[in-house]
Amino acid sequence: MDSGFAGFTTSGNAACCIAGFETLNEIERLNLVEHSAIAGKYLGDKLASTLENYEIVGDIRGLGFKTGSRFGSR
Repeated sequence: MDSGFAGFTTSGNAACCIAGFETLNEIERLNLVEHSAIAGKYLGDKLASTLENYEIVGDIRGLGFKTGSRFGSR
């Protein structure tokens, strides 16, 4: 490899592998997947109850904090 070569997405750069591994460890240690599911449900429920009286809001869906709204007729 030439000096300064950073590699490709799938070349397995050691620093990137360690960063990804430690990120996954923190996600697991902090139980972020479960917390995201619980907080995301709360967010969806609150959005639905807040926006239920607006006819323009057709649907609210989500997974974790990834939430979307459909506008138009119900």
